Amino acid sequence: EMWCRFLLVAVLCCCCLSSSFGVGDENTVTVVVGDEVMFSTDEDFNMVGINFDFWPPTKPKWGEAGALTINLTHPDLRTLAKGLGGSVLRLGGSPIDFLLYDVTDDACSSANINKTQKQPNQTYYCPIWDQVVGQCLTLKRWQDINEFAEFTDLHLVFALNACWGRNNSESPVNTSHIFRLLNYTATAPWSSALWGFEFGNEVYENIHPTTYGNDINKIKAYAESVWPKSRPLPRFMGPDDGFGYLSDSYFEELLNSTRTEDGNNIHAITVHYYGAQCASNATAEDMVLNTTCLDAAAVSFGDFASVIRAQNVSMWDGESALQGNSGIDGLTNTFRSSFWYINSLASFSKVGVGALNRQTLVGGDYGLLNKTSFQPFPDYWAVLLWKKTVGKNVFNVSMNSSSQTLRVYAHDTVDNTDSRTLVVLNFSLSKTETINVKGFNAAQQLLMTGNPSSKKVKVNGILAVHTPGTPIPSFTPEHVNPAAIVVPPASIVYVMLSN
Repeated sequence: EMWCRFLLVAVLCCCCLSSSFGVGDENTVTVVVGDEVMFSTDEDFNMVGINFDFWPPTKPKWGEAGALTINLTHPDLRTLAKGLGGSVLRLGGSPIDFLLYDVTDDACSSANINKTQKQPNQTYYCPIWDQVVGQCLTLKRWQDINEFAEFTDLHLVFALNACWGRNNSESPVNTSHIFRLLNYTATAPWSSALWGFEFGNEVYENIHPTTYGNDINKIKAYAESVWPKSRPLPRFMGPDDGFGYLSDSYFEELLNSTRTEDGNNIHAITVHYYGAQCASNATAEDMVLNTTCLDAAAVSFGDFASVIRAQNVSMWDGESALQGNSGIDGLTNTFRSSFWYINSLASFSKVGVGALNRQTLVGGDYGLLNKTSFQPFPDYWAVLLWKKTVGKNVFNVSMNSSSQTLRVYAHDTVDNTDSRTLVVLNFSLSKTETINVKGFNAAQQLLMTGNPSSKKVKVNGILAVHTPGTPIPSFTPEHVNPAAIVVPPASIVYVMLSN
């Protein structure tokens, strides 16, 4: 009798597993999407941010692509940026702590510019020098940047100079130039796209956490005093350091110093992350990228995000690409980079990260767009399809496979919380995968294919290209059977599921 009961339980368990995962073709991967929302990404950005940097034309690989020199009125740049509307537009990078604002007659004088340069008897204290030269942001250029963000429907986040007037790690920043910039901006009719401010770039532990936090408290208090009640108050973020370079105790002390009765003066802790190590030896293992490395990065981000979220503060990847130091031609502007980019968006959102700001929209060899022609690279098309299909709510995915080369993520679908979008990446260079998604009877897909080393990509078999002076091409999803979705080698698929 006991043996019979055991057999009955075993049979019932097998039936339950069969109803969830199926017992069909052993080469088919069965996918089940969970019912409960795991996390929601910040605001309505749907995880996506893009960056402009302030590198001058003298910086190799940049030309006129820096935020002070790029042609913000170019129709193709505007059209392609607007295609990512609703995302964050972050202006930051190493030069921002050496950027002065033309808010008084002598603010950008040669004498002040010279103060930002490293000298024997240094009085300008800044954690990172990186051969940066002092530059001037004119009020006209500041208006141009804001108007560009407004036209393209991007939410502007501007990184403030966290070094001006600072003499050592515990001395406060001189906020006079920041206050004048805030006062000038608060009521301006062209500043409606301004969403927030970052404070500094890679300050590391060279600025004491309480000193850094008190600077933010002071700046936010001033913003509250000048900002019209009819406008949302800008959010504040930082410290925008390399991921893993600051200790948990640093962040604990920082967030304790900015805590208020009803929350925290810091909206999000921001970090930098570049995934170059995940490209090492991948092709030798028949993979586009090293998935073990990608998975490890997501776990580390999840652990850190849980620490930050416990303080009721969001956590962002504030600056990110497959390779840092302006990128590498033939790597960060190829289809291979798209696998890193989309997997990072999906895996980081699954562990509670609020946004990922891609370095860059234009500039260096890691831009989404060519820095002279503005012709999109594969990563642009990849994130454009993400923006068109992937919503902010994240759901768990269960699979009857432990494949090292297949990754499947689930979100709600843009503008339809009852539908689901699967983000499927096949990292194998040779193996085709077939997936059977349970619980849905209708599916449409946008399939990205191409040589991982190519700067061109196809969407549903059609070469993705933008003709100058024309709208962004629209890609029509193809109807597919949700029980037999074919995922070719080295491909990324967005699958919109419904009933």
